[in-house]
Parts: sequence; C-alpha cells; structure tokens
Amino acid sequence: MSGRAIISVGLLLAMLLAIPRAIAADGPQSVSLDAVAAPGVTYADLVRQIVPDLAKAQGSYAGSKVLPMRHAASPDYGGATPERFFLSTIPAVHFETAGTRYVLLLLDLGRSADFAEGLAPMALFDISGTPRLIDALDVAFDAHTGFAETGLSPGRDGLVVTTSTHFNSNQAYVIHAVLALAKGRFELVDTISTFNEQSCAGVSTQRPAFMPEGPDAFSVTVAIETEPGTDDCEDDKLEADRREISVTYRRATPGGTYVAGSDALERLAKENEGRF
Repeated sequence: MSGRAIISVGLLLAMLLAIPRAIAADGPQSVSLDAVAAPGVTYADLVRQIVPDLAKAQGSYAGSKVLPMRHAASPDYGGATPERFFLSTIPAVHFETAGTRYVLLLLDLGRSADFAEGLAPMALFDISGTPRLIDALDVAFDAHTGFAETGLSPGRDGLVVTTSTHFNSNQAYVIHAVLALAKGRFELVDTISTFNEQSCAGVSTQRPAFMPEGPDAFSVTVAIETEPGTDDCEDDKLEADRREISVTYRRATPGGTYVAGSDALERLAKENEGRF
C-alpha cells in the first residue's frame, strides 16, 4: 500500500467509535471488580468462579488461570491468553427472566503472540440467591472482544450480541456474534462480518443494526456507505456506494434454531474478503 494511503490508527478507531448503535434497556455497563454485584458479593468474587487465582495486584486484579470452557463456534476455534492478565473494570449486563435475576459478564483477557484470536470468557450467573455460575464460554472471534450495544435484550429476547475486532493503519475488521440463551446455556446463532476502511482512496463504513421482530425473530441490517477519495491519490479511488442489506432470522419452531431468511450477509462477507 502506498504511503499516501496510510492514516493513523487513532483516526480509524475514532471512525469505529462514532458508529451509532441502538442501546438496549438492559445493555452493558462498565463495573469495577470491587463493586457489589449482589448482596455480600463483589464482581471479583464472581470472576473467581472462572479465574480461580484472581487476586489484587498493582492497584487492580491479576490472574493466569481460566477454567476450561467451550468456544461459541467450535472446539478448534479460539486463541490463548498471555501468561498473566490484568483486570480492573469489566462489562456487565443485568437482566431478569421469570423472576430470576441474572448478570452476564465478559472478560477480554487478551491473547498470546502466537494466536490471532484472544480469549474472552462470557459467564452467566444466577444472582437471585447465593450467586452461582450457570454457563461460561469463549466468545473471542478476533483480537479484541466486548459486548455490542444493540436493540436486542437477553431478558426480553433471549439474545446477546458480542463484537470482536482488529485493525491496522487504515482497515478495521469486525465480527458480531449473535448468541441465544435457552435453558441456561448459550448457543451461537450466527456471525456477521463487516469491514471499514479509510485512506486517500476513500472512506467506507458498514454499520450493522440488530432489532427484535416480534416473538422468535430478529433482524440484522447493515448500512453500507462509501465515499470516493481525492483525485490525486496514488491508489484507485473507491466506488461510491450507499445501500442497506437486511436479513431476518426466525425460529422454525418455538425454542428451535434460528434460520436466516437469505444468504445476503454471507455474500457481503465474501465481498469484503476481496478488499482485505
């Protein structure tokens, strides 16, 4: 890539953070590990159920051991953590279903140099009485993982969306994972891959939105916008584009598997691969 096409990582990250999102009523909040999660229990106490050696260190918390857990996609997916990781705040989602109070935590533990993906345990706790771990799985699909703020709600819709990303000087790669909660266990519904870039050749953004569509259904709409760059750029200018791709997922039967109404998001992913 020519030198003129290189922009700062800071500008690209700002472009990503500027993407508007619909926020669920029980959306993620950043909490301190020292904060109270339930009567007599801190978030650090909960995290120790999956990071047994978590302990105070250098003004925060540190650990190196994680309980074995499955990956959301397959046993062959996922990376590994550094030898030691530090935590001070984590994202948490509180919700209630059928009179039972839950909290969902996501720990982005980083990655080792030999792996593209990190390790990001997502853990569900029942905090109605004595807090207990219900389910835990690795939801890392890339280097950096967190909760996505969407119109979907684990309490209302039984759905949660995570986002995994990595970026270089002028490109950002994002994987949204939609997970369904049923009988205390999370299962992967689908992953949606989007791509953003910014250089003298132009600026292109893909903004996904997730919304409920009645019982046992939700939609994913990706707004795509591309503005060509300057005429004096050494690289080929991007082509102007403004469109939306929308797919509705429905359960074939109550409690069954979600099925996508089309393969439009898969085709978008393959289209993006040609631009990497």
